[in-house]
Amino acid sequence: MPIILLVIAALCFFWVTIPLLIIGLFCDCRYQFRGPDFQQAGINTFMDQAADTAESIKNAVMEEEGGPFSHHNDEYDAMDDEEGV
Repeated sequence: MPIILLVIAALCFFWVTIPLLIIGLFCDCRYQFRGPDFQQAGINTFMDQAADTAESIKNAVMEEEGGPFSHHNDEYDAMDDEEGV
């Protein structure tokens, strides 16, 4: 995506664009800027660090909760016992 479209979207639709970019980081998206002006800039290093930070936060939350399907519900356990599962 051209950088100018990202800048326009960020300026005009700030409350939508920025949260979507952050949600993308937690959905394993990585952002990179390419071009002759970005070869020496540290922007891609910063973007990699942001993606790594989002990944570590996501992993910490998943470990704390024990995974997405770790919630024990007695109602479901009772249903499983009745069905013989």
